Amino acid sequence: MRSALILLCVVVQVAVLGHMVYGRESIVKNGLRIHMATAPIDPRDPFRGDFVRLRYPLNNLNSAPNQWSMPDKVLGKGDVIYAVLEKMPSGLYEAIQFTDTKPKTGIFIRGRKNHRGRSLGRNVIHARFGIEQLFVEQGKGKTIEDKRGIRGGMQTAMEMEIALDSKGTAVITDYRWSQLGIKLELTSNFALANNSVAVADNEQASQNVEKVLPQLRVTVQNVSDETITLNNPGDNCGFALEPANKESAFSAAANGCNVVGEVDPLELSPGGVHLIELHLADPRWHVEHTVNGKKRSGDIRSMDRADEMMRIVYRAANSSVNSINGVQLWQGDLMSQGFNSRGRID
Repeated sequence: MRSALILLCVVVQVAVLGHMVYGRESIVKNGLRIHMATAPIDPRDPFRGDFVRLRYPLNNLNSAPNQWSMPDKVLGKGDVIYAVLEKMPSGLYEAIQFTDTKPKTGIFIRGRKNHRGRSLGRNVIHARFGIEQLFVEQGKGKTIEDKRGIRGGMQTAMEMEIALDSKGTAVITDYRWSQLGIKLELTSNFALANNSVAVADNEQASQNVEKVLPQLRVTVQNVSDETITLNNPGDNCGFALEPANKESAFSAAANGCNVVGEVDPLELSPGGVHLIELHLADPRWHVEHTVNGKKRSGDIRSMDRADEMMRIVYRAANSSVNSINGVQLWQGDLMSQGFNSRGRID
């Protein structure tokens, strides 16, 4: 009797394993293929040998609006969620909505709520979709980690090829690299706005120092083998300071660029770089939020909200022009790592 029971358990386990393998191979063979960009990496997670940890914007439920079956519903750990996806001008897919109800149409990916987590100066995965690990050949993972980069250094996004079935189940099938890398640096002058008395005899002197020394440096590098042309009108208006989360209390102030229809080609040859220096005291880079019903606008450093992360983002989708003089403009979004008002990089 005992032997029969053990044999039955083995048969069941083999059957389950076979079903899983068949299901995965069926998705790989017949599933819809899409590409999704990974988010800037968290180098605190060490390399694990035969797989690479991945993170996507959709792992954070604040990266897109939520629409639950009940407005006040609180999801628990392990609850099923769906990320509704939309194809961007770059050809990559992004989450535009999260829901706990299976969509009847469109493209979506199925996942589960992971944990509530905390967002105080660090990225926390709030949901998992089965595409957070890339298994690689022995010894190849370190090479991938090196190319992805480290915090404070040049980072290149991996663009994952993913197969989806009609239920939203996802399987990684391949990957490629973004053509552009981005590096975010906070200078030693970042905290000057909060310590101006210590470094200047008067307010005017402090303001002059602010104008001379940048607080952020952003470097964009062409890491591909072909020349790339970006649309970047005057004052680096192809770039913007944006909150890392869609449901952030902050937004870009109305002092930024207004260059609709304008084109200023920025050509980067293979290996070429473009450096941007940001003076956060400049209204060009101010943010705003509402306090007691009134909008407040100003330097992000003056708003002591360590839980609010900001990024420097290039969005080709903001341009209505795809080419100039027969030269194709690069289409896609490029985002830096996040930073907060206290000068912590995520």
